[in-house]
Amino acid sequence: MLWCVAPALAGPAVQPEDLLLEHLASSGTIDVLEGSSDHSERAAAVLLSRVGDLESPWMAPLGEELAPWLDLGPPWPTWKARAWLRSGVGTLPPVGLSGDTEPGLFSQRIGAELLVQSELLELVLAPEVGFDLLGSRSAGLTGLEAWGAVHWRGLSLGFGARERALGPGEHSALVIGDGARPWPAGELAWEGRVPLLGRLRAETSIGWLPGERRDVQHPGLLHMDLRWSPVPMVELGASRLSLFGGEDRPLPPPGQLLLPTDPHVEGDPEGLLPDQDELAALDVRIAVPLARWLPGPVDALEGWYQYGGEDMIMRELGPLPAPALAGVANLFGVRVSGADWWVSAERAVLMDDLFRWYVGHRVYHEGFTRDGQSLGHVNGGDQSTWWVSVGWVRWPWGGELSFEQVRRVGAIEKAGSGPVFTLMTEEHRWKVGGLAWKGRPGGGHLGLGAEVQRTTGRGFVPGADDWTARLWVEWRTAARWAHTGPPWRGAAPPEKE
Repeated sequence: MLWCVAPALAGPAVQPEDLLLEHLASSGTIDVLEGSSDHSERAAAVLLSRVGDLESPWMAPLGEELAPWLDLGPPWPTWKARAWLRSGVGTLPPVGLSGDTEPGLFSQRIGAELLVQSELLELVLAPEVGFDLLGSRSAGLTGLEAWGAVHWRGLSLGFGARERALGPGEHSALVIGDGARPWPAGELAWEGRVPLLGRLRAETSIGWLPGERRDVQHPGLLHMDLRWSPVPMVELGASRLSLFGGEDRPLPPPGQLLLPTDPHVEGDPEGLLPDQDELAALDVRIAVPLARWLPGPVDALEGWYQYGGEDMIMRELGPLPAPALAGVANLFGVRVSGADWWVSAERAVLMDDLFRWYVGHRVYHEGFTRDGQSLGHVNGGDQSTWWVSVGWVRWPWGGELSFEQVRRVGAIEKAGSGPVFTLMTEEHRWKVGGLAWKGRPGGGHLGLGAEVQRTTGRGFVPGADDWTARLWVEWRTAARWAHTGPPWRGAAPPEKE
């Protein structure tokens, strides 16, 4: 139904696992957790095995892409490899590329992906190299995803750096989005169906943020996420992200990591005592499969909402201390889709009149960023965003148009219980983009995209107005599979002499 899922029109080539999640979540016929961070091919193949054949024009090529996953058995692993190429021209930085802003007028990216997988094992290595010319000359490794995991009866234990995204948002998310580079972490997760409750997924990871920071080097990073789908049409979620420790910083007690009841240390002017910075959110997504009851051009209506906050403050619940979130943020959206079209709209507000989603924590001044890119919403804090997408697909062709409007405010200081002081000039951005693509069975892809942006008050400087644009083409090869088991794998073994 939805062969093209490309947030902000600048993401990597179309991923079949995301398409399957979108389709099943819209259909409202099977318990699928779309807001989970596990959008791997292995998870998509498990969903495909649950569903069986669907009357959809793209399920056949999607099944071909994921079929080798359905025939895995220990101890013989299966190998898979593919490559991609992306060339961009222009000065408009893309978003949704895992932190790669493609500096320079001309940017060239070449990447490859190698998977080794069996019923119990999953290994992923996906390096990307490139160079940028005219404006910011650089060359070398621009991205790296390296991940290994073992799976057993719904349990998953893994380590490495891999892309994560949590929550119901289509354009971005409040806690963990796709605007920053992945970080190394060890992860433990479980997913399964519980009688009378529905489908559940719980995952947690603990790792660190690499790279240079202006506050604390290599701080620890903890993430937790709980997903619950009592019925296929409803999904509820709770997410949390915590910064702690770091180079020359003491670690908080384990109990404070799990539940930070003492989030701010007083009387520590040199900042030498343990401290934490927090992000957390609650979300809900509801899908109404109208085609099941009202035949017509509209197949599904979906709506989602995410409520989050940054940093932790303490309130009192009677005689007991109660942790609460300070800066409040809201994200909500709606999607209407038919057999070969969709319209999506999403609104995110990461500011209010009392607190702000700021960068300037007492210890972790840069907040939840890596290399200047937000780990949460792609547009960072102290901003509001409107995003609209209109798309059409008829295999193997498809296209999408989008519009984004961003308002950014430069917050300076919060005066006690009084107002928030901000810079005199706000930054406003208006962006229009388009993408056309052609897919091939086996995961091949060819796409062409363009976007233009008008900015006023860039960097909160009065009169700093400009136009920027970007044109890009991307190509991905079909997947190449190879079995490493005995030569008769998939066929009857030879008879003994």
